[in-house]
Amino acid sequence: MTIQINKYILTAAIFICFQMIGFGQIDKYEYCRPITNMADSSKWQRIDLPVDIYNKLNKNLSDVRIYQILPNNDTLELPYVLVKSMDQSRKIDFQLLNQSKRSLGASYTFHLDEKEVINEIYLDLNNSNFDWKIILEGSENQKSWSTILDDYRIVAIDDLSGEYRFTTLVFPESNFEYYRVTLKTNEEVKLDKATLNLENSEQHRYNTLPIASQLIESNTKDKESIINIDLGKMYKVDHIELDINTDGDYYRPIDILVQHDSTLINKKWNYHYRSVYRGTLSSLQASRFNLSASLARKIQIKIKNFDNQALQIGDIRIKSRIQSLYSRISSDTQLFLCYGKSDARSPNYDLKYFKDKIEFNGQSMNLGIETYKPIPKDSIEPLFTNKWWLWVLLFSLVAGLGWVSLKMLQEK
Repeated sequence: MTIQINKYILTAAIFICFQMIGFGQIDKYEYCRPITNMADSSKWQRIDLPVDIYNKLNKNLSDVRIYQILPNNDTLELPYVLVKSMDQSRKIDFQLLNQSKRSLGASYTFHLDEKEVINEIYLDLNNSNFDWKIILEGSENQKSWSTILDDYRIVAIDDLSGEYRFTTLVFPESNFEYYRVTLKTNEEVKLDKATLNLENSEQHRYNTLPIASQLIESNTKDKESIINIDLGKMYKVDHIELDINTDGDYYRPIDILVQHDSTLINKKWNYHYRSVYRGTLSSLQASRFNLSASLARKIQIKIKNFDNQALQIGDIRIKSRIQSLYSRISSDTQLFLCYGKSDARSPNYDLKYFKDKIEFNGQSMNLGIETYKPIPKDSIEPLFTNKWWLWVLLFSLVAGLGWVSLKMLQEK
């Protein structure tokens, strides 16, 4: 009878220990946000990561977890797929049928392998220092042609200030079987290759970030304009757009930098920047620049003016690309998005092998107010939240039961 009672005590002790250890999963993360709105578990749900979350995450986002609190107070980790970005551009297969010399200039005809919508043609030209106009036409039978672009300008500039090339034809979505590009020039055109694309910028969703302050300065020594932008706090920056209020053509090297460090010298803060984008600001194309997802609070944009007048800068838009988690979430339990664990490894879910089955237009879930759970390094944990005490207790129970059992066998 005593042995049977001791078995019950041991089973209960083991159950309590594992329950307490399992429920402590959430406590390992510094931050949690409740998932608030109801969801249909038969459909996919989407959780958009807030713009102010990235300075609290690991760089590779390895510490993001979705936890479900079960009725018995246990925790269940729910699998998800993180969609960082979708491919904006899709190449279209085609054949170069012929190239000819027309009265207008050099002409090239492309035939699509399968009739598809396109809105961009990139020409890889092995010419230098040119300024040419282009006509782009579309046809279904190579007899009747419709004009898509007329007097469209492409240029290549090679000088001491650097190299700049703009040879991409951008036009409204078109659906022809044949396309003809005519370059208005008497020079020999050296076309190495062409690429036909469907560029879909709508696949990316952005949040426009608030700008706390901005200041435009002129550096006469280096002949450049410097735009200093302060976002007020740390954000993930993916995209910058500038409105240029200057008439006429312009071509200026541009350098975009973000603050990565600061030092206090003579009671004054000095900010240190690193470059995240170098390119060209040109009147020929939109002033939009994609960055490599840099965490930044302070941004500096340098525009080289050389001997030209400074450009008139209008509105500036700083954007953060929305990244989303997709999962199947039940509505009848408590749910939390947890993060903030520096030693967390990226989860390995089976879902990553079945992305083709995910409905990326799933129902959007809302996140509640962030809760911070600090765990001071020098704090002493209560007896039953420290797992080592639980293991000591479990070992003591097993040892005690073994000693009692051995004692009873000796008596027999």
